[in-house]
Amino acid sequence: CATVGTIFVEDSFTVSDNNTCLDACASTVGCRFWTFDRGQCGLRFFEAGALVGGGIPGEGITGFPNSRVGTEGRVLVGKAVKNVKTASECQKLCFQDPKCNTFTWINKDEIFGGINDETCVFNYGKTLREIPLSGTAAFNVVSGPRSCETKSTWH
Repeated sequence: CATVGTIFVEDSFTVSDNNTCLDACASTVGCRFWTFDRGQCGLRFFEAGALVGGGIPGEGITGFPNSRVGTEGRVLVGKAVKNVKTASECQKLCFQDPKCNTFTWINKDEIFGGINDETCVFNYGKTLREIPLSGTAAFNVVSGPRSCETKSTWH
């Protein structure tokens, strides 16, 4: 039930720049951190547990309600586990964390210089978009739900 070559993304909205995204987080009750990339601002309402490669290098940026994380091309996430050898193992780890809704597993990181090699990212927010990847990077990324079990026998 996992999808190869796709990144699951939580909700976001269009803003003009990262300063507007930072301000939106600072003025929104409960916002713990924010992400900005390609004109899209995501406000996150759970604790940031890791900083991983993400977004477009040189464009994407992330931070807390009143500050930026200094490195562009990185994104705060709920949790990231290193040295995870398979997407199946990543999904099992996600399932064991009650806050994890979906996962993204990166086998070989060709975009961010290897910082995400064999990394399992736990997505704690609700997935609202799926971004398809292209090129050889697509074969190294797998996203999916915390469990492939279905709740219904009919479609």
